[in-house]
Amino acid sequence: MAAKTDHNVVSSFRETVSRVPDRTALVIDHGSHVETATFRELWDRVDRVSTGLARAGLRPGERAILMVPLSVDLYAVLTGVLKMGGVAVFVSPWLSPEHIASSADLAAADIYVGSAKSQLLRVRHARLRQIPISVTTGRRVWRVPAGLSIREIESLP
Repeated sequence: MAAKTDHNVVSSFRETVSRVPDRTALVIDHGSHVETATFRELWDRVDRVSTGLARAGLRPGERAILMVPLSVDLYAVLTGVLKMGGVAVFVSPWLSPEHIASSADLAAADIYVGSAKSQLLRVRHARLRQIPISVTTGRRVWRVPAGLSIREIESLP
């Protein structure tokens, strides 16, 4: 029997969306509030994130540093990176700033996606500032110097 070569997390997710689009895919309890998403809602976000990342300049095979807390955003960004052919590189926010910068160097990252707090860390370290594309999952305001917000990524034409 020949192995299926097109079977990966993205194709499995797409199949699940076609079978049970309105079933709950994620329930994330943040203590003060609960985030939920159906398979269709999550897939729609994945599709927008994937398209937006490509339009922002990420190319298949390039690496994306992800420093996103557990959230629907995390799953949308992770799957969006994979869908467009990128490589997701998780960096632990518990590392020292120097280790985070070294990890980014080793990964040769082309994009940095992180929370507002991690964006502040990014601008404090020259090696992290050199990553050409930066996206925040929080609100982008003057104190959060990311190039784009995740909402802006999702709405790129």
